[in-house]
Amino acid sequence: MADPAWECPKCGRVFNNENQWHSCDLRGLDAHFHHRPGELRGAFDEIVRRLKPKCEFEVEAVKTMILLRSKSSFASIKVEKASLKIGFTTREVLDHPRLLDSVVYSASSVESFIRISTPDEVDDELATWLIDACEMSS
Repeated sequence: MADPAWECPKCGRVFNNENQWHSCDLRGLDAHFHHRPGELRGAFDEIVRRLKPKCEFEVEAVKTMILLRSKSSFASIKVEKASLKIGFTTREVLDHPRLLDSVVYSASSVESFIRISTPDEVDDELATWLIDACEMSS
């Protein structure tokens, strides 16, 4: 991972931009899965397992979500009552029936969203999208 441009003196999180707005409210990873179906943690663990050999990244658990971060955040995972809502960066809007929505930030930066509930849904297609997102942020 590249050297960070700025480290928050309060929480120690690192960012590309000095004084980047963020929340210093860090949480333990397990707190996100407390009182949630075990399959959700299994799905999260499967995401990490599939990405680790292909992409260097860190997991940051903040108050409202879990971030996957290389040089910058490339995916967000919100643990919901019975599913994981995953947002990930793409270069263009993806037209795929599995995707919930996309938000265009610029001509080359789009955030796409998918919802999964089981480890089996972390398939080659989703892993490829997440690996591509990681490579974009490196």
